[in-house]
Amino acid sequence: MAEEKQVSTKVFGWFVVHAQSGKEFISQEALKKRIEKDSFDAIKEVVVPVYYETIYKNGKKRKVKKKSFPGYLCVKMQLDAETKNYIRETPYVTGFLHQGLGDPIPLSDIEMESILSTGAEESAKPGSVQIDFDVGQKVLIVDGPFNNFSGSVKAVYPDKGKLNVSIEIFGRETPVEIDYYKVKKQ
Repeated sequence: MAEEKQVSTKVFGWFVVHAQSGKEFISQEALKKRIEKDSFDAIKEVVVPVYYETIYKNGKKRKVKKKSFPGYLCVKMQLDAETKNYIRETPYVTGFLHQGLGDPIPLSDIEMESILSTGAEESAKPGSVQIDFDVGQKVLIVDGPFNNFSGSVKAVYPDKGKLNVSIEIFGRETPVEIDYYKVKKQ
């Protein structure tokens, strides 16, 4: 019976591995280098799930890679004692995600496909930013030369990531074009 169990676990599956927060890419690279150096064939793939987000900084649009699940890696491997130890001995890896004291449970194909396709779809399509402000809405400027000024939104420019806000300067209503992330709702 022990042999039957061993044979059934020799199938490759995706497992979730804990990594130190902020060290996911370093642990991914360390594991890949160890696999290559040792010609270890019980691990096929190591992935840090990511997605891409468009941000505006200093008026410039940038695409930034963000981790979908900070502190975790996904590893396609055969589950056995040797492979588990091999993973745990990798720098910045702290263990497997599992319930109770038993072996880790692999992700289903649907779960893993969903995780991998989210990052691929986001990277393939052009970035879109949702600006959650409406014309006439009261806002407070929280950054830049007009910090702590209150005003109302006169126009929204989602393609530029900017708002036209009317603020009072020296007793006069003055329109100011400002990046959306420099204001907050009041």
